[in-house]
Amino acid sequence: MKRVIKGRVWDTQKSGMVAAWANSFYPHDYRYCEENLYCTWRGNWFVHILRAGPESDTYHFSEIYLVPLSEDEAFKWLQDHDFTSELEEHFGSRIEEA
Repeated sequence: MKRVIKGRVWDTQKSGMVAAWANSFYPHDYRYCEENLYCTWRGNWFVHILRAGPESDTYHFSEIYLVPLSEDEAFKWLQDHDFTSELEEHFGSRIEEA
């Protein structure tokens, strides 16, 4: 997916997917949500969000978004979704031992 947002091109094909998360519903359920966190080659972060809906099925989603994130928001997204190894890889300098 490719979108221009605020004069910048955000492209899932040219960025590296860092983490993928989905809720506990099946893809054909209208409550299903999938989020994929990406980092561009320039170090900019965004999340690709797919949401099911009444018109959706396993291969089609009713809502698809690309949402640019700040570095702090990407850090929080990884923490909130419990991606420890990805946090250590991309934000190791921001993490300290307890």
